[in-house]
Amino acid sequence: MSITARQSLFFTGITAVFLIAFMLLFNRSASNTRKVEFYRVLEAEALTKLHLITTAKIDPNILQVIYRENRTRIGEAEVAVYNSDHQLLYHDDINIDFVKETPEMLEEIARDKHIRFIQDKWQVVGLRVDDDEGYFIVTAAAYDNYGFTKLKRQRQSLWITFVFLIMLLFILSRYIARKALQPLSIMVNEAKSITATSLYRRLPEGKGKDELEQLAATFNNMLERLDQSFSSQKSFVSNLAHEVRTPLAGILGEIDLCLEKPRKSEEYIRVLNAVHDDARRISRLTQSLLDLAQAGYDSSAIQFTQIRIDEVVVDALVEVQQSRKDSLMEFSIKEDEISETDLSIVGNEYLLKVAFINVLENACKFSENKKVEVRIYRDQNKTCVAIIDHGPGISVKDQERLFELFYRGKTSQPGTGIGLSLTRRIVEQHQAELYVVSKEGEGSTFIFSFVN
Repeated sequence: MSITARQSLFFTGITAVFLIAFMLLFNRSASNTRKVEFYRVLEAEALTKLHLITTAKIDPNILQVIYRENRTRIGEAEVAVYNSDHQLLYHDDINIDFVKETPEMLEEIARDKHIRFIQDKWQVVGLRVDDDEGYFIVTAAAYDNYGFTKLKRQRQSLWITFVFLIMLLFILSRYIARKALQPLSIMVNEAKSITATSLYRRLPEGKGKDELEQLAATFNNMLERLDQSFSSQKSFVSNLAHEVRTPLAGILGEIDLCLEKPRKSEEYIRVLNAVHDDARRISRLTQSLLDLAQAGYDSSAIQFTQIRIDEVVVDALVEVQQSRKDSLMEFSIKEDEISETDLSIVGNEYLLKVAFINVLENACKFSENKKVEVRIYRDQNKTCVAIIDHGPGISVKDQERLFELFYRGKTSQPGTGIGLSLTRRIVEQHQAELYVVSKEGEGSTFIFSFVN
């Protein structure tokens, strides 16, 4: 069922419930009003007939004839009059005597002066009327045929009006719902036309004031992120293919050269060394991609434990020193400024070690004197790790794209272009900060800032 039909039925159903409740209350009120008004009519007829009998001295036979003539035609009330001794003075038709006044009833009327009750749908009143000589008891009873007929027609009119209003309301609510959801239909049609090759297209947003326009804006933001993701994916695949193709081409070239003709053992050793270097380059690239994938996980999927940041830094220094024996590593901690507690953070030891190694490798690679300084210190409420090289520095233009995937800037040094991008992701996973301070010709300083 469509939203339009569902909303139309919902609002029609709600309105129907309220209308039926209103009709029931109205019918109940009208029924009570009819009953009260008819009691008043009966009381007026009872007093009028008492006046005709006791004051006007109208012949009772004439009154009885009038009653019998009008009883079936206009629903004349049946009236009975008793004196203070409870003796019957007058009765419209003693043979019918619908009420059949009992001594107990007459005693109740004399005592309470006024009673009302319903007997077989006939309404009955009993009155005590005092005069100078005593009192009279008058009863009057009748069936309100006109009132009940009026109520019946009123109910019929209400039900006819109810059915008409419900049909009209359903049509109107369906029209209003369709007009209100028309922008959604347009959005659906536009969204259906957007494919992987047309992610640049956007939904019409309007002025962004109602919920549907906010939904369109949110959907467009999602499309923007998807478009960027697809573009990044294409760029990633292209750069990855280039990075893998280069060492593979070197390996295949060296092997093809060896297979052309027999070579001396020295030539074979040179080729094997070249192939070994290219294979190691592919191995580093593969490991970097695996680390990049792990760092891209949701933080909830990464295991975080309490670790010592200085121990992780030392482990990274040892590993880099083993592969770069010609580099000089200087490590220092300002013990007077930093405590044991400050050195303890919540993190993933393996990923942080990878991040430090990436920056240390770059520092060793670019330092002209092969000297790298590592300092751990406290800055306000943060524990900082600074890695300082003495290389050529980084230009302002390169700093803007320094952490982009596969970006290497203008450098002759070999590399995959993954390290710093991977490092930035690892730092973000730890809710920490990584920034660079560099000036051309004066080296660079990479600063990791962790909140305890």
